[in-house]
Amino acid sequence: MAKTGKIAIRRSASWMTIWDDRLLELLASNDVSSVSRLASEEFIRIGQSQVSRRLSKLEKNGILIKQSRGVYSLNIIGAAYLCGEYDLENESWTNFEGPDEFREEYDLNSHPRTIRFQDTLS
Repeated sequence: MAKTGKIAIRRSASWMTIWDDRLLELLASNDVSSVSRLASEEFIRIGQSQVSRRLSKLEKNGILIKQSRGVYSLNIIGAAYLCGEYDLENESWTNFEGPDEFREEYDLNSHPRTIRFQDTLS
């Protein structure tokens, strides 16, 4: 993991687009969000159908949890990736043995279906 100030430099997977990171960042700040809500965010410059496709791809690759039709949340891998602690390309933890160690280090409040974290980069 490389950090610059408070920003973790992440290693995305080769199949990801820049919009995937933006969508994950928005999901991290909202805990759970819908396709339409994310598509309406000022920082997202792709349409609702593309947002839907990207979220579906992220869910199929184990980064998100589909809560219901068109509603997603981060899972532990998504949270770790945003913190720079999980390498999506190689599907490996960068500084931890696994999710339990990561959860403890970042003091995550976990719920069976969602990962919430506040200020994990401070």
